Amino acid sequence: MRCAECGTTNAETADWCARCFGPLRAAAPAQEPQPAPPAAPAAEPVLPAGLRRRDGDLEWECPRCGRWESVASLDCAACHVTITPQGDGGDPTAAARRLAEPWVAALALSAVVPGAGHIGLGRYGAGLTRALLFAAWVVGGAALWVARGMPAGGPFVLGAGLLWAGTLVDIGALRRGRREVLGRRSLRWLAVGVVLLTAVGVLATT
Repeated sequence: MRCAECGTTNAETADWCARCFGPLRAAAPAQEPQPAPPAAPAAEPVLPAGLRRRDGDLEWECPRCGRWESVASLDCAACHVTITPQGDGGDPTAAARRLAEPWVAALALSAVVPGAGHIGLGRYGAGLTRALLFAAWVVGGAALWVARGMPAGGPFVLGAGLLWAGTLVDIGALRRGRREVLGRRSLRWLAVGVVLLTAVGVLATT
């Protein structure tokens, strides 16, 4: 390889001239930094049924007339339905989200099996507790009624009836953002009362 500076012949594998120490191989051109790819836009959160985002504003659908209103307004301008943000910390967005829940379906499910409506609304703990208690009281009450008569099986049947009615009332309370009638403590005391009355009935028929 001939040096371009002094003309000296060098070995083909040499990187530098043996006479003038000049570089024999051209330096690789520096690569220009490539611009970073544009960041992907953030995914739009999925809104539940009854809510939509329009022109950057969150809107709720009136369950009576179907008119869309901004969550900044708690009243439907067409039919004057009001979403009451009780239990939502005064947040109209939370109140509108609660309004969009499938309350009619939850009420229908609760009328068939207490607790099914709660499960449909995502309240799995409360729903499973109510459904299991209702099934146990209906089956246990029927078995005791047949085996020992009404005094033994009656409390279970009565408890199942109260649980059924209370669950329907609670769906309406949740719909309005209010406290449930059969909360954890009330449901616990109902279960205790049913068990005690059943024990007294069994003893009375022994």
